[in-house]
Amino acid sequence: MDPKRPVCLIHEDTLTLSRDDRLFFDRTVVIAKDAKFPHVMNKIRVFDTSPYEKSMFVDADCLLVKTDIDTYWAAAATRHFSITGGKRQSGEWKGIEVKDVLQAQGIDYLIQMNAGVFYFDKSREAQGFFYGLENYFLRAHPGSFDSR
Repeated sequence: MDPKRPVCLIHEDTLTLSRDDRLFFDRTVVIAKDAKFPHVMNKIRVFDTSPYEKSMFVDADCLLVKTDIDTYWAAAATRHFSITGGKRQSGEWKGIEVKDVLQAQGIDYLIQMNAGVFYFDKSREAQGFFYGLENYFLRAHPGSFDSR
């Protein structure tokens, strides 16, 4: 664990943590299961649920094993939202034409990434990013569904 920063587990209300499990976290936050955000898409909701002013989201299937997280934290903290990846302006990604997304969103490029680790702060800019992402996701996946 990171002795310099508190660690919070955000999880659906369908998960019950044992007392021993809770020992690994400084804090836990329970969110209601919402069929509009199936499984991994709950990460879209992390802006509203993180109890911290600055957060680094790490998927449950990711492990931080190196002791140099400060390097990544410092680099990421230069922006309101930060994620690793590459710029895309054309082509297909996950069955979607990149140019169509760019045009619909009025942006010059998108970042093709694996969203297993990302940093954000509680700024108006980060909020705009998350709310825009949520809006896009819900438009792209209309109606309620549960992929499990």
